[in-house]
Amino acid sequence: MPVFPYTRLHIGPTFSVVLSGPHIQLVTNATGNVEVSVDSQPATKGGPIRCSAVDTKWKWLVTAGEDKKLKVWDLTDRLKKLSERELPKKPTEVRITQDSETILVSDKFGDVFRYPTLPNPEELPAARPQNAGRSALASHENYAGGTLVLGHTSLLTSFLLSEDEKFIITADRDEHIRVSWYPQGYVIEQYCLGHTKFVSAIYIPAFSPNTLISGGGDSYLQLWDWTTGTKRITVPILDVVEPYIKVRPPKNRTWFTGGDGDDDDGGAGSGDEKTAGAGKKTGKGKRKRGKGKSEEPDVAEKEAKVDGGAAEDVAMEEAVAGPPKPPPAGAQSEKIEAEESPLTLVVNRIETAVLSDESKWIVFHAVGATALFYTHYPEDVASANSVAPSVLTLDLGKPILDFVPTQDGSFVVLTDGEWTTPATESGGGDVAGSSDGVRLVGWTQTESGWSLAEVSNVPPLIKALNTTCLKSATPSELKIADIYAHLSNMPKNVDPEHDPMVRDDLATLDPSTLTDDAIAAAATQLTQREVARLRNKKALIESLKKGKAGGEEEERESKKVKAAAGVEEA
Repeated sequence: MPVFPYTRLHIGPTFSVVLSGPHIQLVTNATGNVEVSVDSQPATKGGPIRCSAVDTKWKWLVTAGEDKKLKVWDLTDRLKKLSERELPKKPTEVRITQDSETILVSDKFGDVFRYPTLPNPEELPAARPQNAGRSALASHENYAGGTLVLGHTSLLTSFLLSEDEKFIITADRDEHIRVSWYPQGYVIEQYCLGHTKFVSAIYIPAFSPNTLISGGGDSYLQLWDWTTGTKRITVPILDVVEPYIKVRPPKNRTWFTGGDGDDDDGGAGSGDEKTAGAGKKTGKGKRKRGKGKSEEPDVAEKEAKVDGGAAEDVAMEEAVAGPPKPPPAGAQSEKIEAEESPLTLVVNRIETAVLSDESKWIVFHAVGATALFYTHYPEDVASANSVAPSVLTLDLGKPILDFVPTQDGSFVVLTDGEWTTPATESGGGDVAGSSDGVRLVGWTQTESGWSLAEVSNVPPLIKALNTTCLKSATPSELKIADIYAHLSNMPKNVDPEHDPMVRDDLATLDPSTLTDDAIAAAATQLTQREVARLRNKKALIESLKKGKAGGEEEERESKKVKAAAGVEEA
């Protein structure tokens, strides 16, 4: 029977917390014994846990997920649930401050809220009304007593606090990285610094607190001084990472271009909902929809039914209604069927390591890739003559979901242990790599230098995670878990013919080369949409040339007429 893959792991001094789907387990490091196991919610109702954090004192565990519930668990009392609060939007990241007194949560609407770790029931606002309407300030209505720190006009992908916790650095799906004061939330500066796509991972090395390493959908990692906004060095990664990406976005998926492509949490793309509410009614019986969005079912109504326990009724209504209807004629959205899902680069986690010889390394992974990638940390990142180091790989044969550094410098890697290739599913081949979902990777020194390699002699914790800690799951539960969701919801451009792994060759194309033969030759390497753009550009150039030639001819005739008139007057 299939099992839930591990999605998060927190390794403590004496015990560890491991999360898989809706399950939370407390495991002793020395023996691998499972001390306690709890379920945050039914897997088929609330969905999996998406975010989690443990405080520095190893007393509190904070979790949040698809059910939009912020939960605090007592690690010293057998994972006793201390509180449960409702979040205004689905979370994307959860962190706890160093004093363990405050929880920070970023969400898909682009906001960051802060909450007291243990809420005072007397200070909580009144319970949410059953028929609460949505107003222009609905995104800031927080019935859990949260305080708004800051907000973007795009989905927040990650955030972190500076070492002194005086600054908060946030990244969004529109290539922006913003530095703000904390907790005031006043924006100091907002940077792009070379990023042209979303930013999905940011990291500050402990040995260089002024340096930020960022990555996402671009073909490189970016190192920069976040205190001044100075770009230091760019590390190309695409050519190395691309061959190891084995998981693609869901096939046969229908997208609508012209909108933001956001999910049910609304205006993360354009910010319209923040400024204009949820949209206006277009007539009796019409659905609410924001500016530039295709007509779609009222998700708020659906969520209310699911939260109220009527999940089966919602499923029945969807089955009766059938597939989504296309947008009406004349709408801005254009329906496109994805014939083949493109490769999508999403850098998911970045870490650093300092080895025994004081050499520094950057380690990262990408969603759906089977390898762990690592590269030398540049010796002098502030120098203009710094050369980007080469990127090395360790292929584990299974898509990596996450990895966690340990105290001795090694890494515990969480993989999709039951992942199989299409060839294997049809009986046509074998899958490389171990079937274990948790692997231990350490540093080894050879004649050519340091390299990462899998460790065969694993401690009891790793053995337990691969045996006694496994939780069975049904196919429907695994589908709800959607462990590769970033591949489809992270890229802002959801046009299936837009391949984020292909450079935009049209920007550097010489218009004089746009002959019919050249376009026909390029058609084998470009998408249909790009070929259409080439033909349109060729037609535009020809039109401009004809217009220019016609204008010159008219100008010459006009000059002749004026000259003849001048002669007659003379």
